[in-house]
Amino acid sequence: MQYLLPAFLPVCVLQALGLAAGLRGAARAARAARQGEPPPWRTRRAAAAAAVALAVFAALAPGSPLVDASLLHPLLVPDAFAGERLAGYRRGVAAHPDSALRRYHLAIAWGMRRRFADGARELEAALGRLPADAPGAGPQLLRADILLGLAQFRAALGEAEASARALAAHLETVERLRDGMRSRDPFVRAEFDLVLERRRQPGD
Repeated sequence: MQYLLPAFLPVCVLQALGLAAGLRGAARAARAARQGEPPPWRTRRAAAAAAVALAVFAALAPGSPLVDASLLHPLLVPDAFAGERLAGYRRGVAAHPDSALRRYHLAIAWGMRRRFADGARELEAALGRLPADAPGAGPQLLRADILLGLAQFRAALGEAEASARALAAHLETVERLRDGMRSRDPFVRAEFDLVLERRRQPGD
């Protein structure tokens, strides 16, 4: 799948940076301990930072009980046991049947198993819970992703006309996002135009 803005990317970047800094601080503290030297203030601070970083990383990790994994994209959720990732998304949809985001994620999880008919069914259900005129850029971005996924799943099922309709609706949504954006940066608009051009090409 392609995205205008990767989901939860800032959280993942902060997790990676925090973990790297924490591990480096822990290594310095361990080296000082092996050499029999009292750890300097900077090393003690690094060790404390390592503990905090690891705690935050564990709390925000996809497998944490503090995280609702059904709100995370399937690419960010480990499948520790066969089928558990898919089962988790199905539980999330069962608990929140009106959540378009959870249904979208369940559809992607189905698609990762090449169950395109099941995925398309969930995407259609997600669209039914996300009006075309929903206010705000967030719902419109989600709608664009859902429609793109639906076009790809319908194409994989050999349903060319349904795929073309979904793709046309996707392009219309992206155009609406482009025309309604607050930024006047010509490079941002050019990026939207590039996305539209690529997705209008046959076979994209």
